[in-house]
Amino acid sequence: MANPALLWSPKESAEKLQVNDLSNIAVVSSNQQRVSEEPETSELPKLQSFDYYTEPSVEELAAKERADPGYLSRVKDFVVGRRGYGRIKFNGETDVRQLDIESVLKFNHREVIV
Repeated sequence: MANPALLWSPKESAEKLQVNDLSNIAVVSSNQQRVSEEPETSELPKLQSFDYYTEPSVEELAAKERADPGYLSRVKDFVVGRRGYGRIKFNGETDVRQLDIESVLKFNHREVIV
């Protein structure tokens, strides 16, 4: 009985198998790594207090980074705010990768510390 013929090319996005004899099939695994579709959470800006927010939101930033890799390095007209206190808009493009917002901006009564 002939062994099954198995063809696999790592250059293709999906594995292709061709089997000539179905009576002698073995499970074959590849060492090919899959690229995660999620952006690194370490790249996203960090918000710890519930009353601080960003525009676009952190969730929107993650989605935009998935759709357009590198987006976090050039967010246009980025806004940081604190509910009940105010907001600051950064005109133009801002790099928000790994930005710990609350360590950079503090909204207090009648005061914003940058």
